[in-house]
Amino acid sequence: PAAQSSRVRAALASTFSQARRRRRWSLFLAGVSVVHLGCSSFRQPSETVIKVETTRNTDKAQRLTHMGIVAFHKQHVVLATKKFREAIAADDEYGPAHNNLGRLSYEEGDLYQAVMAFERARELMPEDPAVLYNLGLALESAGRTAEALDLYYTANSMDPTDPAFLGNLVRLRIRQGDRDELLQSQLRDLI
Repeated sequence: PAAQSSRVRAALASTFSQARRRRRWSLFLAGVSVVHLGCSSFRQPSETVIKVETTRNTDKAQRLTHMGIVAFHKQHVVLATKKFREAIAADDEYGPAHNNLGRLSYEEGDLYQAVMAFERARELMPEDPAVLYNLGLALESAGRTAEALDLYYTANSMDPTDPAFLGNLVRLRIRQGDRDELLQSQLRDLI
């Protein structure tokens, strides 16, 4: 009887083990099927899993920025400021709106706002030398001449054909007392 009892236990253990292996195999196959078929097999054909909405309206930002530039050229500073801010509200990632708001702020003497706007424009348009140049002007006016000089150098190296970039680079170097051969060469390039 003891031997028979141990054989029954062994047979039950074997059966239980086989059932467990079959259950694991079934779960494995179900997992592979889900991975293979994807989650789409569990939803209705008309269901949407993720819905992404954006509030960026680049066309509107372009139009508003253009309107701001026109107003700025007509000396309508309040209207220009309003249009640039509306452009940024329409598309916060539209760099020209930030750059033009910075230019307006710089012209109005608000160096803090100018630097903030130019910094944001630089994030959005890192390859635009005019943005670096504008930021350099604002930083120089704020007394941060070392940073301004670096920005003038960078803007000039990005676009050596723009005389404003080289002119302000040379002007600031002279103000700082530089008199090296490179400065002499840069002065000749301006003439």
